Amino acid sequence: MFRFADPTYLYLLIILPFIAAFYIYSNYRRKRNIRKFGDPELLAKLMPEVSKYRPNVKFWLTFAALTLTIFLLARPQFGSKLETVKRKGVEVVIALDISNSMLAQDVTPSRLDKSKKLISKLVDEFDNDKVGLIVFAGDAFTQLPITSDYVSAKMFLESISPALITTQGTAIGKAIDVAMRSFTPQEGVGRAIVIITDGENHEGGAVEAAQEAAKKAFIEAGGAPEAFQPEADETEAEFKSLMTVIKEKRNAILAEQEKQKEENLAIKLSIIDKLKELVAHPEDANKAYNDFKKLQQQWNEIKLVPAANASELWKSYQVYVEKFYDIIKLNNEFREYDFKKNLEIKTRLCEAAEKLADEQDVVSAFHQLQKLHQEFRDTGPVAKELRDEIWNRFKTASTNVNRRHQQHFEELKESEQRNLDAKTVICEIVEAIDYKNSNSTKIILLDSSIDARRPGLRLGYYPQNAC
Repeated sequence: MFRFADPTYLYLLIILPFIAAFYIYSNYRRKRNIRKFGDPELLAKLMPEVSKYRPNVKFWLTFAALTLTIFLLARPQFGSKLETVKRKGVEVVIALDISNSMLAQDVTPSRLDKSKKLISKLVDEFDNDKVGLIVFAGDAFTQLPITSDYVSAKMFLESISPALITTQGTAIGKAIDVAMRSFTPQEGVGRAIVIITDGENHEGGAVEAAQEAAKKAFIEAGGAPEAFQPEADETEAEFKSLMTVIKEKRNAILAEQEKQKEENLAIKLSIIDKLKELVAHPEDANKAYNDFKKLQQQWNEIKLVPAANASELWKSYQVYVEKFYDIIKLNNEFREYDFKKNLEIKTRLCEAAEKLADEQDVVSAFHQLQKLHQEFRDTGPVAKELRDEIWNRFKTASTNVNRRHQQHFEELKESEQRNLDAKTVICEIVEAIDYKNSNSTKIILLDSSIDARRPGLRLGYYPQNAC
């Protein structure tokens, strides 16, 4: 089968005979004017390097290229057939919790990864159904509008991470509201909302939003609003009981973590006190150095402390570490060896930070940089003349990664604004429709008018505060 995808461009072939005729006429006039000024044979001898065939060859090559271009614009196709197929099924909107609590590894590999696998398996079971994805934490937005493209749905699913929403929390009610607005206006289609969360709702309104969604479905099915009665959930009491147990266990774990942080703080403060004593009594350099290395190792083994104390604690530790290297008169072999070792480590960290500038995943690069910063801090000082140089190198690499991270979210906001503008255009068109006289044919024409007004329009998610 041979066809042109855009046969309209073939009308351009009409101008080709005119171009050819114009060239032949121009060539005739040129030769006639030459004969007026002298004998053509004499002129040919006076201009032996002028070719009478070259202009013709050049023109006809250009003419052939133009003809070929017109055919290419018409997009010739071989062996293909277009067929319009209407798919029937239900519309399923899946709302996935991406709050930080979903990164917990009590479920292997994590709650979030396990949820992704379950959603992927669910999508594989779909047949002639449509699926949409919503992500939520302290806020909610559409990750993927309703679509029958299951391959795209899985691609968007894999890209989901807690970094997509900076506002932390678990707003289940907002997720349900966004899901209700995500369904198509098509009548006679089954609809379902699937919510996957670790169950802790910080914002409230989840039950109310679920009842409102059920009421809307009841009315659309032909029921009277006053006749709607929320279905009694027999498992609600059991669910609340289990959630109470989960919250108690979680609070106990958090309390234990905070207790451990306080204990770590006390240990690190004692390490700083011991460093003070080493700096104040530098009598035995070798003994002081060995004790100092043990204190360094102990410091690095102790990780978490209360966030409010972390910055000042590290500054105090670094002050006394620097004083130890500057005041204590170590023998040159020990001192230079330690400085050299620290320089090697910090150089490796600088190289790792510089490579992050080429990392495709900007968010992942940002998190990797935080780990590098922590390791850079935990590493001892280098020779005094190299301290500024190595720090400036690491700071420059960090600045590049941080700038890309900031630019990523700025571009995301710009994309959301463009989507909002596009959807505003659609709203204006929809509001102008006379629904009393509308039919399925007009809805198709509406889609065509949108394409005509905004060529290449593709609607993604947009700022939710605009709704």
